[in-house]
Formats: sequence, structure tokens, C-alpha cells
Amino acid sequence: MFVDASGKSHKLVVRTLLTSEVTGQLWNTCAWDLHSGTTLVTYKGGSCAPHTLCTVSGRVVVGAVANKPLIHAWPIHKDQMMTKMVCTGVVTAMCVSPSGHYCAAAIQDKLHIWQMSTGDLLAVLTRHYQNINCVRFTDDGSHLVSGADDSLVLVWALARVVSEDNQGSATGVKPRHVWTDHSLPVTDVCVGRGGVSSWVVTASRDMTCILWELASGMRLCKFVFNSAVTSVVMDTCNYRMFAGLTSGNIIQVNLFDKPTEDKQLVLADKSSTEENIFKGHRSVAGFIV
Repeated sequence: MFVDASGKSHKLVVRTLLTSEVTGQLWNTCAWDLHSGTTLVTYKGGSCAPHTLCTVSGRVVVGAVANKPLIHAWPIHKDQMMTKMVCTGVVTAMCVSPSGHYCAAAIQDKLHIWQMSTGDLLAVLTRHYQNINCVRFTDDGSHLVSGADDSLVLVWALARVVSEDNQGSATGVKPRHVWTDHSLPVTDVCVGRGGVSSWVVTASRDMTCILWELASGMRLCKFVFNSAVTSVVMDTCNYRMFAGLTSGNIIQVNLFDKPTEDKQLVLADKSSTEENIFKGHRSVAGFIV
């Protein structure tokens, strides 16, 4: 809060960016002031694995430790660790539902669903065949999307997954959609706004990103690049997509441009305009969502 010259009080909003440090030598995670670029808080204790850094209702920061079966949690305004949670294996991907009620964590090819308030394990999903690399909730928390080394992308209805009839296993639960259009490991998933009507973008080492409609499961468009895609994100209006490549470049794609042929748009670093390429990274480019 701050008070202006007239004596009126105003709420001060600070936009914060969370980044993880791979080696863990400086910190595990750092909170930055997005406007000034100054460091607000640094959270220490090992290093955070990719695709595992997230927040719980804006109050707690959680992240899985790379190469160790541990999850660390910190109060968002303090650098002192709040708790450590031991898992059955190394967590390769993790996300928390927007409401903060559920946590989905991937351990090898299994997806574990916990209830945050009680710590109870509600379900273990076993439909992938290889390690899961990424998992994302929709903005209304009704569905979650997982991508793995088996090149599969699965869409799960959370209500079916956490049903009491599953009794913690959920082995009989079938995904709402099974997307098999990628030919190499899926590296990242981005779910846009709109709940069950949202768009989903999947990225893969097969040098493609695919845009899907979650409600129908239909493939809308396929984008082909000239190097493997490691990460992908959309803006809040679902108007632009940004793809991070192994070359270190980030390619901006306008999603409402007309595809060239057969719902495919071929993009390359050399053919793209300078306005659509963000350079500066020396190697793999990634995003914090």
C-alpha cells in the first residue's frame, strides 16, 4: 500500500517472475520484479528440475529437485524452506491446479494426483509408456494434459480421475483424448485460456508444434520448424505462439494467419522476418509459464 499526495491509499501491485537455476550454485529459484529487474527473494536448496516450478494459490512456491526424489516448498515471501516432501522417484514434471486443490506430478511414466489440503494420493495414471516430460492444467482446472517421451499427448478429465470409484489407482480411467501426431518425444505443452474450450499447443523434438482444440480433440494446424522445439507458450489472447528451438532462437507465430497448405505452416529461421525471431540465447531456449 502507498499513500498519494491527497491522502488516499492505493494497493501496490508487483508483477513477479520466477526463474529456476539449473546448477543450483546461486539459488534454486529466484523471484524478480518484472518492471525493475531487481531480485526480490531467492529460494535455496538444490536445483529445480525443468517443468516442475509452480505456485500454490500465489502463496507457496514448489519445485521438484533435479535427480532426487524430493519436492521443496517455500513461502512465496520468505527464503526459508517450509517443507520437504519425499516421493517414490524423481519427479520429471509437475503442476498445480489453478484453485490450488490438486497437484499432478510425473514420476517416470506414471502421473500421480494428490489433494493439496490433505496430502492424500487420489490417483495414479499409467497410460504413458515412457517418461512424462510435461503436464499442464486447464485454467478452470477441469482437465490436465500430459506429454511424454513416447510421443503421446493425453488429455485427462480431472473429475473422472479423482472419482471415489478409482480408489487411488485410476487404472481403468481412459483419457478423453489421445493425440498421436508427433513422431518423437513431446517436450512441452501449453494450454490456452478458455477452460474446456481452450486451445492446446504441443511441442516435440520432431521439429513441429501442433495446435489442438481441446473440446473436440481436433488438430487445427501443424507448424514445422528447422530444428527441434523445446518449449512453447501462447499469449493470453491465444493470438500469438512463441516456440523455443534448440538453436537458441524463439520464433513468434501469429495463430490467425492462413496456413499455406493442408493445415501446415512451414517456418524456418532464415525465411522468417526479423520481427518474428528473438535472438540472444546461445543454446536451448525455454519459457516460464
